[in-house]
Amino acid sequence: MAKQRVHHGEPPLSWLWDYYPLARDAWGNVLGFNDGSGDGHTIRMRMWLRAAPMSNFPPPAYRPAQAPLPPMFQDGGSRDCYIPTDADTALVKRLFGDVADAGNPPWPQVEARLIVAGQDRDKLATYNAPTLLLLLAEAEGMNAGGNGGTSACKPAKAKGGRPKVTDAEAEKRRELIDAWQRARDAGVSRKDFCHDRKCSWKYLERCIVWAAQRSRRGTKA
Repeated sequence: MAKQRVHHGEPPLSWLWDYYPLARDAWGNVLGFNDGSGDGHTIRMRMWLRAAPMSNFPPPAYRPAQAPLPPMFQDGGSRDCYIPTDADTALVKRLFGDVADAGNPPWPQVEARLIVAGQDRDKLATYNAPTLLLLLAEAEGMNAGGNGGTSACKPAKAKGGRPKVTDAEAEKRRELIDAWQRARDAGVSRKDFCHDRKCSWKYLERCIVWAAQRSRRGTKA
């Protein structure tokens, strides 16, 4: 009779997505231990906060919510997490061609691109992770289950260090975003707006990503 294997050390971890990744208190993406206690699509996870003496920079650990909290850890709260499928990660690769890890999608960029496409920012916070990806694929003219897509789906190449945004640039970005929201509500197309404002679509998207990130951090945009 073969001996049962015993696992030692840290349990195997996999990417899990906050079920509502654009909610204000969302975790985004976490590397957590999925013990199969969920329904196969979602799992309730708890954040274990390591006590300071255990490490100079103690990262949190994510474990199933029903698991007992071990000594030297504090409870960081729990949230429902989505278990991404192969189809989900394949769609992430198509939407973000240069993403380093399709299991770790950039939700702020998802949010920004959907806002530019006409979605309401507050309503996006109520959509679950797979719905957000499908909405983005539809907004950018992609068949979520097919091949190809438009060139608009390809993000700009990553660049080295980001320069600090000056007060003047911040004001310019805020004014542009406000103008786009008014124009969008009036039925002006993205192409016509960018033409009239003499700005590129990539610059408008970058401004909205910047504003969304500051909003999620609670910083005035």
